[in-house]
Formats: sequence, structure tokens, C-alpha cells
Amino acid sequence: MEKSDSYVICNPNSYQGFMVSIEFGYATYAILHSGGNLKKIYFTNTPLGYDKFNTNPDLSYDVFLENLYHNPLFQNELAYYRKMSNSKDPDFGYTSERDFYDDLQDMYGKVLLLESRGKLVIGIDSLLKKIIYQLQIC
Repeated sequence: MEKSDSYVICNPNSYQGFMVSIEFGYATYAILHSGGNLKKIYFTNTPLGYDKFNTNPDLSYDVFLENLYHNPLFQNELAYYRKMSNSKDPDFGYTSERDFYDDLQDMYGKVLLLESRGKLVIGIDSLLKKIIYQLQIC
């Protein structure tokens, strides 16, 4: 990853697995704290939970919890939470909805920070334009 210019996260339906979350954390660190080559992260789709916190930055845990189980717009988050709360490995799962909420909120903060510094792009259009441009000048 440190030798790459970009890290692309393919996350259809806003889904990214637990290992991608770990890799995203490492990529965030590499961009913010090292002199490596990694300059930008691309998500093919909106990261899980991003739109929920983006439309309501003050989304409280209680409101999140209510929506998680009763709002169809939270179906991706609920499916992911159920999958990860049933994990057989305690190191790769959630012990409570609060853990899940805190994780999504933390991820949202990292995404905002990287976006504000021009280091993260959601959607592949700009990545495709960059690749086409690079191919044209070669």
C-alpha cells in the first residue's frame, strides 16, 4: 500500500468488510503521517454509515439505534451489524450496537478529514478520468 499512489476500495451497496476497515485505517495513517507514496483513497460508493452522519452530523446514538431497526434506509447498516455481531471471532465483530455506532462515527470523521484535505474521493468518476488522462499522455 505504501508503494501505491492510490488505494481503491470497491464497496458495492456501501458495504466494506472488516478487513477493509482495518486497511482504511492503515491507509489513513499512511497518508497523514508518512512520507510514502500513498496520496489518495477512492471509494467506489459511499462508505457504510457516511450518508447517515452526513445528513445529520449530530446523529445521536438513540436516534441511530431507533433507525437501525426501524428505518429501511438503514438496511445496509443493519445487515452489516447483524453479520458482524454474529462473528465467531471476538476480534472481528461488534459486541453491541454502541460499538457499531462508535465505529461508524469514527470512520465518518476520518472520511471527512481526508476529504477536507483532498485525499479521499467517493465515486470512481474522478479516478476513471485520471486513468484515462494518464493513458492519453503515455
